[in-house]
Amino acid sequence: MENTTKITYIETIAKHGNITKAANELFISQPYLSKIIQAIEKETGVTIFERTQKFLSLTFAGERYLSYLRKFENLETDMKKELEMISNNKKGKIVFGINQALGTTLLPKILPEFSMQFPGIQIELEEKSAQDLEKMLEDNRVDLSIGMTPVTNQNLSYEYLYEDSVYLLVSEKSRLYNPTATGIQKFPYDLQILNDEPMIMLSPALGLRRLLDEFYTINHLTQKIVLTTSTIYTAIALTKTGMGSTFVPITGMDFSNFSNCNVYEFDRTVLKSKFVLLYKKDRSLTPAVLSFFDIIKRNLGSTKK
Repeated sequence: MENTTKITYIETIAKHGNITKAANELFISQPYLSKIIQAIEKETGVTIFERTQKFLSLTFAGERYLSYLRKFENLETDMKKELEMISNNKKGKIVFGINQALGTTLLPKILPEFSMQFPGIQIELEEKSAQDLEKMLEDNRVDLSIGMTPVTNQNLSYEYLYEDSVYLLVSEKSRLYNPTATGIQKFPYDLQILNDEPMIMLSPALGLRRLLDEFYTINHLTQKIVLTTSTIYTAIALTKTGMGSTFVPITGMDFSNFSNCNVYEFDRTVLKSKFVLLYKKDRSLTPAVLSFFDIIKRNLGSTKK
């Protein structure tokens, strides 16, 4: 029996203080109503009505039982309203994964529009490494994530977003440094020169490192790593001190203040970063996630050069 019906029955009996009168108002038989109350008392193990001669009144236990029934009814109403709002993209939560360095540039391109269109949908960010985010996607702890190819996890699917150039940042202490070069220059050397270039590399858990490992392997190059770090900004800061060179893939990075450094851009036929939108294979995406999916593809697709 629904809580609404139980509430109505109990309130009507309490109003009249008499089961017969309550049954008449409810258009049911008195024996049937009596059995309903007896069944409730048996189920709860408490007495709902105190019987004094011909008058019935709610016991303290009966008052508390009625109070909880009303709370349950309100919760059920709230649940139905919230589920309806979720189904209509008016309420919900999306857990979105992105590398912290990428987030600085890409999130302003997508979050304002989504928040304006769907103010009731909460975006929760997970700013972690590619390795961590892929595991979280597998475990259903992240709904969507932006990453880079190559993607080797067979449990994930992805859609292409955009591609960008990869840059090599070298300090004036590097043998690759050209004191007459200004601004961003095309990489002027044979790739084999990278065999002897001291490099500051990102952690193998990060997407850029996977891309560069593949690049070195395909071109039969040997990495000469002097330091591994988990953030691109640390790699850049150390490169400026002359400790080594580093690769930079970040869309929209301002290289104008990189004094005493050269910035070399690789031809995209040789080396490029390819950004993708990742999600768990065969997982059903909610309407809110699909809407976010579309906004990301539409806005970041224009990031291509």
